[in-house]
Amino acid sequence: MLMRVGTDGSSSQIDVKDWESKQMEQSIFEGSSTAVQTGVIPTLPWAQMITNADQGTVLTWEADTPAYCASGTYGFSACNTQVAAASTYGFATTVDTNVAYSGSTLTPIYPALQAQDGSFYGTDNNGNMISFSQSGNVIWSVPNDYPQIATADGGVIGASGITYDNQGRPTGQIAMPIYAWTGDAYQNDPGQAQQLASMPPDVAMSFWPGGNAQSPPGANASGTPTAYQSVVETLYVRSFAPWMWFGIEPEPPPYLCAYDCFLGDNRSFTTSLNVTSRISGKIQFRLPGMTIYGTGKATSSPSVDVFGRTKTAVDTMAATSQGGMLSMQFAGANPLIWPQSLSPNINTKLDIAGLVESTPAGQVCYLGHL
Repeated sequence: MLMRVGTDGSSSQIDVKDWESKQMEQSIFEGSSTAVQTGVIPTLPWAQMITNADQGTVLTWEADTPAYCASGTYGFSACNTQVAAASTYGFATTVDTNVAYSGSTLTPIYPALQAQDGSFYGTDNNGNMISFSQSGNVIWSVPNDYPQIATADGGVIGASGITYDNQGRPTGQIAMPIYAWTGDAYQNDPGQAQQLASMPPDVAMSFWPGGNAQSPPGANASGTPTAYQSVVETLYVRSFAPWMWFGIEPEPPPYLCAYDCFLGDNRSFTTSLNVTSRISGKIQFRLPGMTIYGTGKATSSPSVDVFGRTKTAVDTMAATSQGGMLSMQFAGANPLIWPQSLSPNINTKLDIAGLVESTPAGQVCYLGHL
């Protein structure tokens, strides 16, 4: 029996699996009797559960049934049919208050993480790291590793530091420090924690991705069994020319222009994404740690001059995240000015931090400087 508790304190019970045992005895006047037993109640030496996205749970267990007599005479004093002791391994998924799937597996499955695509990572009783479906079917396995962090590309990082893709193929090796919620990395030295220079991996968007180098990894950066889903935000920073035309073009004839030589963006501040900018920076980050998600990118709208020439700049961008602070810097120059040494960079730099408020719940306040 599984209990589901709501945020308002209400609860409901989910009947995941039932076992039944019955005995029947028949006596005959001459003094003989027969007895029949169907089933036996097992003991459950362990059960393991993690969340199934925000829908329910995945639950696995071992059921050990003792040996018993299925049929006998004179009660069970003379056993005709003996049933041996056995161990079976159960697997169930729940959605809301219902059992979505219930079955058994040939070997134990110990779920550890939920992958980006909704499948799971865990281990079996042979020391293998396994990928398995929501019905307990093993998709792949690798020996002598343990799932530590599910990654955004569908893969997983093992406790060994080996990175795997979603097919279980090794793709690299990383150091495995302990990552804090801020994305900072630490290692345990005798008597103290030492901060390391390390970029946190892109953690999967599931509700149980791991995110720490503890064993077992838990659901979050604290290594606890509290499920959460990190929030990914997209930040746009743009530098624009508010005029219709602007600037000088110091090239020799026929492209010599003294003023209002380049088409501007002819606008004011806006949150619309369907406008031009001289240079734009786009980056995604995770709350609450302001850790970088994926790779940022800087782009420019095409530059146009009074002579009808058009060219798009090649921009550069760098971004770092440490201690809950995200820093990004991007730059680019007008590609129509020649030589390019005469065209100064538009250099934009932003440092920003986010604070998740408890009241009202979920509100994020940002501070920083541009």
